[in-house]
Formats: sequence, C-alpha cells, structure tokens
Amino acid sequence: MTSFRQYWHVYLWRDVTSRLITVCFLVWTVIGLLSLIDTPAAYTAVAWLAEPAVPAALLTRPWTVLTYMFVHVDFIHLIINMMWLMMFGRIMYHTEGGERTLAMYIYGGIAGALSFLAFNAAAGPTHSMLLGASCAIIGLIGAITVAMPSLKVNLMFFGAVNVGWIGVLAILFFVIMAPSTAESVAHAGGFAVGAAYGLLRRRGIDITRPMRHLLGYFHSPATAFSRRKPTTTNLRGTDADVLDRLLEKVSRSGYRSLSAVERQTLFDLTQRMK
Repeated sequence: MTSFRQYWHVYLWRDVTSRLITVCFLVWTVIGLLSLIDTPAAYTAVAWLAEPAVPAALLTRPWTVLTYMFVHVDFIHLIINMMWLMMFGRIMYHTEGGERTLAMYIYGGIAGALSFLAFNAAAGPTHSMLLGASCAIIGLIGAITVAMPSLKVNLMFFGAVNVGWIGVLAILFFVIMAPSTAESVAHAGGFAVGAAYGLLRRRGIDITRPMRHLLGYFHSPATAFSRRKPTTTNLRGTDADVLDRLLEKVSRSGYRSLSAVERQTLFDLTQRMK
C-alpha cells in the first residue's frame, strides 16, 4: 500500500497536468468497464457527461459544459490528447504555474463547448455530442504559442524546436483535420481563448484571475491543483544558485521580467529536478 501511495503521488498526482491526465484515464476506464458489464448503461453515462449540441438538452444537463472535457470513449483519441496535454500542460505549469494551467484548461474547454453549441444552433438540429479534452488542450496550446513562441523544447529526433512551430502543427491537427466542421469550430474556439490569454498576458493582463478566484472558494481543489513551491534539493552547486536567483527574480518582478534565455534556463532546471 505504501508503494502504491508513493507511485500515486510521484507519478499520477504530482502536479496539475498529471492530475488532469489521471482523471481522463480514470473516466475512460470506468466507462470501458461499464460497457463490458452493461452497454446501455455506458451509453447513458456518456450521454450524461458529454455536451449535447441542442441548447434545450444542455439546459437539462448544464454540468456537461465542464464534464465533457474529461470524457473519452476511443482509446486512440485518449492517448493522442494526453500526449499533447503532457507536453503543453507541463510547459504551462513550469512557466505560468498550476492555477493558471487549470484555469486555462477550463477556459479552453468552455470556449470550445460554447462554440460547438453556437455552430450547431446556426447549422440546424443535430444529435451529435461533444466529448474529449481537445478543446481544453488547444486552449493551452494557444496560450503558450502566443505568449512565448520563441520558447524552445526538446523533441525526440528533432532536437530543440520553437514552441511556436509545434503550435502551428497542433492547429493543423486539431482544427483543420478535425473529423467534423462542428468539432473544428469547437477547437478553434478553444484556441481563440488561449491566444487571447497569450496576447493579454504579454501586456500584463491575466484573464485567468476570475477563474483562479472562483477556484479559491473550493479550498481542497484549489490546494490540490496549486503549484508546488520549487525546491533545489535535487540540484547541486551552480545550478542551484542559478535556480534560486531566477526564482527570486520571478518572485520580485514576475515571470515576464525574465529574458528568453532565462526562461529557457528556468524550464531546463525545473525539468532536471524531477
């Protein structure tokens, strides 16, 4: 039991990105097990968690604006989404903090849900549903791509790549190559709110503040998803000194006061602390 608890806290519940991924996997697992036991019940569960396209149906299930972004039925869909979430969720966590990462995930998901609903209302009645974390994830991608396009990340077989180029590929994947027009519109809505965050953040305006204040009313979730205070116990010598200096500068003047090189250095050092 002790080893399981250690595994849970170290790998599955370590930070906001790990927790979002874990929740998505748990929901997928429950739906999958339910489908093996009682297929009609599984369909009913998905219908009650996924966002309906008809406004009248949404009025009877308003919680789906939030719950749909944690629901996946297809395993490939889940894996692809979680790979993108692991990459950009971690980047945003290390640069903007856990609370902003969670807030932007929710913002992107809500923006995608409203865009999906608006498109279907304009296009006519439909029986489709919206599910999956894609809209929330593309919101994170839009935020990072616009806020810090020159940030470099290391990719296997490619080396250091500007995050802006990865964002462009993500747009092609999520928006242009989406299975349906309604989903493309939903993904575009998620990206738009993320891009708005990036543009305003560069001007010193933080649109996640209302959501972070709202989360603050729920003590346990806010505590659970908050960013851990970085430590230097896994670093030695000069690296620890550099990290302390960068963190002190962030604490004193904010993350935006860091140069591009300092941001990359901070990201690299925090990655090595794992």
